[in-house]
Formats: sequence, C-alpha cells, structure tokens
Amino acid sequence: MITLQEVEVYKKYLGDIEALDRFGKKKDRAVLQYKEAVLIDRFVQDFEIIFKGLASKEFEKEVINRIRESCVDQITIDSIKAIAQNNVKK
Repeated sequence: MITLQEVEVYKKYLGDIEALDRFGKKKDRAVLQYKEAVLIDRFVQDFEIIFKGLASKEFEKEVINRIRESCVDQITIDSIKAIAQNNVKK
C-alpha cells in the first residue's frame, strides 16, 4: 500500500525514480521502494490524462478504483492528485 510518506519522498525527488535510486539518501530509499515509486508515477500520469480532459469516464473510474486499492488513505490519494495537477499547470 502506498503511504503519504512514500509520496513525500517521490515529490522530494520530483518523480525521478532513477535519481532516488542513484543519488538518494539511504533513509529515502528505505521509505520508497522502486515498485511503489513506479506505481505512484503511473497514477500521476493517469491523473494528468484525466485533468487534461483526455480520459473516458470508464478510464477515470478504473484509475479511481486502482488508486483506492493501492493507497492507505484519502490524504495519500489527494497528494498524488496534487502532483498531477501541478504538472498539468506547468
């Protein structure tokens, strides 16, 4: 399950999973494993598609269901959504 702490580490490295792996602090690498980082990255990309209005309602429902199954709580989900919203605004 993805936690808020993992999302915070993901944000700290700007979603650059390889930078975390290569140059990240040992404590950050202990918090965020590669598998979870890839999953967060996928959710960020999925939400970007939704926020840009490029997703079908079916796709949106599928993403919501997957993220609810994969995250510990709503705060974690909201944090992932915020990353995607900020990316879309850029």
